[in-house]
Amino acid sequence: MTTRKAIYLVDDMVTNHLIFKSHLKNADYDIIAFKAPIDFLKQIRDLPKPDLLVFDIEMPEMNGLELATEIKKNIELQNVPIIFFTSLDDEEMMTKAYHSGAVEFISKSMKGTELRLRIENILNLEELKKKTIILNQELTQKLKINQILFRVLFHDLANLISIIDANTTLAQAVLENHPAMKRIEKTAKSVVNLKEILNSIRSLTDASPEIQTCSVKEAFQNIEFIFADRLNQKNLKFEYQCDESVNVDVPKSFLIHQILANFLTNAIKFSPENSFIKIWAEMSQDRVHIFIQDSGTGMSDEVKQKILSEDQYFTSEGTQQEKGTGSGVKIAQFFIQKYKGDLKIESEKDKGTLISLSFKTALI
Repeated sequence: MTTRKAIYLVDDMVTNHLIFKSHLKNADYDIIAFKAPIDFLKQIRDLPKPDLLVFDIEMPEMNGLELATEIKKNIELQNVPIIFFTSLDDEEMMTKAYHSGAVEFISKSMKGTELRLRIENILNLEELKKKTIILNQELTQKLKINQILFRVLFHDLANLISIIDANTTLAQAVLENHPAMKRIEKTAKSVVNLKEILNSIRSLTDASPEIQTCSVKEAFQNIEFIFADRLNQKNLKFEYQCDESVNVDVPKSFLIHQILANFLTNAIKFSPENSFIKIWAEMSQDRVHIFIQDSGTGMSDEVKQKILSEDQYFTSEGTQQEKGTGSGVKIAQFFIQKYKGDLKIESEKDKGTLISLSFKTALI
């Protein structure tokens, strides 16, 4: 059911009341007319809040511009749209009308159909404005809740990581020559990586985050460590090549865990057993180019477009029916864009894939 809109008209000529009402007689509006601005200001306090105010400009005692100024002082009414309904067409007067808070300037000689359409458009725009304000308020509230949950999550994760860190440190001291020492050391290094991830993600909320750089070779070494077990499961040969001097303006944790790791996950997922994966870096002018190449199943142009699409999540099974969420590349894309990087994917079905990334060279 459509709610009828309330329109309050203030004009010292009763004839204009009748003309205005006749133009809108078949519309869903409740129109209340007033002759004197002073009477209107007294009665408006006891009337329902209007959806639209329509004022004549030339009136005795108080003109329409003065009336509009008074309305804008009222907290309850200051956001109600005001139209000036007048026979004047003076440019200077029109300018003053808009400066006083009017949203429209309508001639009394305007035909009924045009008047109805103009008023309908104004009310529709106001309705959209109200809905936008409500949506923004809801989004702000949700953002506050998410920020609280974010802090709770980080606090609890930090506590758990501290416990794991303390226990692995103790295990390293007590079980120095134990057969499981390699696993304990790997766990200890993974804890360090977790701390770096948490700190890096936390830095995203900083108003002015510190600019961080990363050694690309160190990132490659970390990737080899993180994926060693998964590479061995498929007996994949992994090679990396990079000079010590190659650095990029990307935080270490993000380059490793949110960018390289997501692409390497897919390279492993879609590579058959006993194949290879290579990553290397090259420099040209002020850019560092990072390449990830596999000899896996590759992909069609259609699949490539879905992967690169911002609003589509795409996933498929790997060579050993590995499952995925389709969010890995989206996460990588977010961080590539954030740090002003570029992404290119070259791939053919059954011929493997080459991922090309480029970032600004970090000057150290």
